[in-house]
Amino acid sequence: MKDVICCESSDDLEKFSKSVTKDRLRFQSFCLQRMAKREHFIGVDAIEKQLKAAKKELLDIQNSLKEFEDAKKNFDLVYNGYTKFRAGEGFSKLEKYCESGKKAKELGIKIADIAKKIEEFKQNPILLAMYDRVKECKKSVNYIRDEITDAKAKKQKYN
Repeated sequence: MKDVICCESSDDLEKFSKSVTKDRLRFQSFCLQRMAKREHFIGVDAIEKQLKAAKKELLDIQNSLKEFEDAKKNFDLVYNGYTKFRAGEGFSKLEKYCESGKKAKELGIKIADIAKKIEEFKQNPILLAMYDRVKECKKSVNYIRDEITDAKAKKQKYN
């Protein structure tokens, strides 16, 4: 501040046309005022205070810059994933996946119905006997097929 005198007490303010104290009292144009709370640099150590304030502000800006860089990295990671998702077959796969829940429920219901029928089957002795008979018939059919195959092989061997 040009032509401003720094005084130690408020009593000395009126001795100069422009003067100020360290506790923010200002005398100018025959008027005494208290300056706003924002930081003012008054006195011999004003440059040192300004330097400390500037260093603190620089550190704060660097810290916020680092936070912004970290946030940007996170954003870029998400955005790149989203871009790849949009560029590929992501939406069609997502639709299939969304429909798969409904299909899974339908299959679960079908499985439950089949399990219920199997339990009913196990409780019915007539059906069990029929199943055993069918099993024996399949074994017989397989045995007969094997014999036919063997007979054909022997026949070709002799011809």
